[in-house]
Amino acid sequence: MNNRNIMMFFAGAIIFLLVLICYGIYVNRASVAHIQKLIDTQTISVKGDKVQMRDIHPELYLPTLNLSSPWSIDIYARFDGSLSELFVKEGDHVVQGQLLGKITNDELALQILQAKASIRETQATLRSWEKDYERYSALVQQNAIARQQLDYAMANVQAYQEHVNAQQAYHDQLVSRMAHGDLVATRDGQINNIYHMPGTYITEGRPVIMISSPDRLCFQTDFYEQSALEIFAKDGHFRLRLPGKMISSQSPQALADSFIDKKIGDFVYYDVTLMEISPPLDEDAPKRTLTWVVDDKNRGLQPGTYQYAKLVMQSHIQLLTVPKAAVFDEDKVFALQEDGKVELRKVKTLVRDDRYIQVLSGVAEGETVVVSSKEGLYDGAPVRISY
Repeated sequence: MNNRNIMMFFAGAIIFLLVLICYGIYVNRASVAHIQKLIDTQTISVKGDKVQMRDIHPELYLPTLNLSSPWSIDIYARFDGSLSELFVKEGDHVVQGQLLGKITNDELALQILQAKASIRETQATLRSWEKDYERYSALVQQNAIARQQLDYAMANVQAYQEHVNAQQAYHDQLVSRMAHGDLVATRDGQINNIYHMPGTYITEGRPVIMISSPDRLCFQTDFYEQSALEIFAKDGHFRLRLPGKMISSQSPQALADSFIDKKIGDFVYYDVTLMEISPPLDEDAPKRTLTWVVDDKNRGLQPGTYQYAKLVMQSHIQLLTVPKAAVFDEDKVFALQEDGKVELRKVKTLVRDDRYIQVLSGVAEGETVVVSSKEGLYDGAPVRISY
């Protein structure tokens, strides 16, 4: 009897444990399903926009832009001397033949004075011999003196005349050299650089002033993406946008962000023409350099380095795009799925304007992407989207 009771006790205990284990499994699964249901019902509100074909004006941001003249000419010192006068300043517009400044040489000026004194002295001696020759000529006719004295006077007249001629030639040479101190514009243009200030001693052959093109400046951009280059090459006419007012107290990144968001100063626009692609598009090359010419008719630009410029194509082109706000970390978007959840995707982008970015892969036309804040979003997050 005792053995039977013991067997029934153990059998009951085993059954109880099995029921307890099954109940625990049921409760655990129910809890997991309940938690998942709660997660699924906690959707995130976001704003979305469509991936679609749009007309955009492709833009190229240029953090640093180096403007230079297509031509420049240096005006050189033609002899050693001091820059005594300067009649122009940087930015002035000059015409061919205009006097820009003067270089003087005190030693050369002294030599000119000495040459003049020597000429006067020799001319005085020449006049004396000429008078002697006239007097001797009258005396010879009267047979009062020998013919040799007249010939001697004639020889001295000729000799001193040659001496005067030589001195005059030397004087003219010095004066001509002194005239070389005039710094004259060799063509129409703009004063781009003044290398020396008045009072500076300058040796022969050193540049003093630079003249450059008055209304055409050039800059270059490098392209590594052939597809983007082909888009920009379709239209050779662009506008260059430069900030009219810079805020030096801002950090470079803050300044760049402000510039792009149109939050600083006024903007100045210039017509720009694509002049050259090197090497040409029909040649294989990992990089191509584009040369642009800025039409500065108002002559408000100076050669030099400019920051945070933007090149905008004047004509529009239709491309598959997403709003700029959709792209984060340079190449990622959240795309809406049919089940109401978002999927983190990597996209390949190309050209852009101030509102939209061209997409080449990663999303398809007609899909919806998140354009509001990405905070709290994750791959597979349920969302409630509005447009």
